[in-house]
Amino acid sequence: MSFNNDGCTTHHFGNLMKHVFKFYSDKVTKKGKPQGSEFTIFAALVLVDCSNNSIPQEKKFIVCSIGTGTKCIGHDLIEKDINNGYLLHDCHAEVMARRSFMKFMYNLMESGKCSEYFDWVEEVERWKLKNNFELYMILTELPCGDCSIVNSPSTVSSGSETIEQNSQANNEEQLNKSENNQKQRKKVILEGRTGSKIIHNDSCTHEKFGEDQTINLVRLKPGGGSRNQSMSCSDKITKWNVVGIQGSLLSNFFEPIFVDKFLILLSEKSKLDLELTQQRLNQSIVDRVDQLSTKTPSFYLFKEGVSNIPHFSDRASETKIKGSGYSIGSYLNLAQENQSHVEEVVIGMKGHKQGTTKKDENTPKAATQLSKHIFFKSFINCIKRKELSAELAQLLENKEPNMKTYHEIKKRESTYVIKLNTMKSQPPFDKWIIKKNI
Repeated sequence: MSFNNDGCTTHHFGNLMKHVFKFYSDKVTKKGKPQGSEFTIFAALVLVDCSNNSIPQEKKFIVCSIGTGTKCIGHDLIEKDINNGYLLHDCHAEVMARRSFMKFMYNLMESGKCSEYFDWVEEVERWKLKNNFELYMILTELPCGDCSIVNSPSTVSSGSETIEQNSQANNEEQLNKSENNQKQRKKVILEGRTGSKIIHNDSCTHEKFGEDQTINLVRLKPGGGSRNQSMSCSDKITKWNVVGIQGSLLSNFFEPIFVDKFLILLSEKSKLDLELTQQRLNQSIVDRVDQLSTKTPSFYLFKEGVSNIPHFSDRASETKIKGSGYSIGSYLNLAQENQSHVEEVVIGMKGHKQGTTKKDENTPKAATQLSKHIFFKSFINCIKRKELSAELAQLLENKEPNMKTYHEIKKRESTYVIKLNTMKSQPPFDKWIIKKNI
């Protein structure tokens, strides 16, 4: 069962998802995959060559990056890492896939292979994604935060009362059935609800899990332990819909890159109404920034084919009750002769790469290839290339390549920064948590 499919695209999407999940099953090693009673969440960013637009089955898929994960690090670790940039602060699947895509872009520049996917635009001195490519994001769950609130009484606009009543009835039925099982209750409440915390006055509220389901607000990621400072995936994806997924530093070399289509696979056991869920995705990612964004992505929802995908199909079952502590980031590296993918396995609640010893935790040895520390090194290497900005090279002259310089360059006035600041000056994004820099 699927929703918002336009004719022959159903077959095309089916082929694409089979291709991506076969890649995960066959090519991604077991060292970061869930074990036993664990589950994880999956995200992928795929370039689709639409040259054969009239023949969906002949479209070419390039899996640029994948990400898995359910964890993020706490405030205490973030404070220790501010001057270093060694750790990944957010290890949720969507963020891992996006950072892996950024690494893919850095590798393209460093290997001189941008022209395979991008055209050089002389007028703006930046690379622009070729017109025949579209960018797809594949997810195995609704993004945490605002997008997940499907069964809230405030969710549906007028004219959808029947859908709302049916959704609420389904949710109440699930909760009643699980009254005597607290672990199952916590999982069920995630179906159409969120555990992400609302932000008030630069800090999160302390309501009980899933207590406040008000829509269209910004939230911090859910989780116990030390309070995190990571915005929900719903809010981050909404930001990417305004400024692009390439980030501030890469905006010096690339025109904004937007996700064209989101393909979201829900469990066959899901009781979410697909039409209502699509409305919520549009409200959260598109409508909240309709005055700022020039891009309107499409959302496609599926309740089929997920049962044979390992680690994802039992997300809401009694057998998979704990999120995996590992996150995986995998990116296509064209610099290698065989053009293979490179994997990074991260300890989700620590932010450092797998295998890091205690004594190396606050050193460069802890940094993954997806960290700020490594990205800034790649950024400096790219500036040294002849065709790139002399202005940026001048900015770095006589400065140490450290996190202070990183933040100075990241915040310098640019179209990216202006759009981002404009977004964060308007409700609800004026509550966005700004992490302290040096």
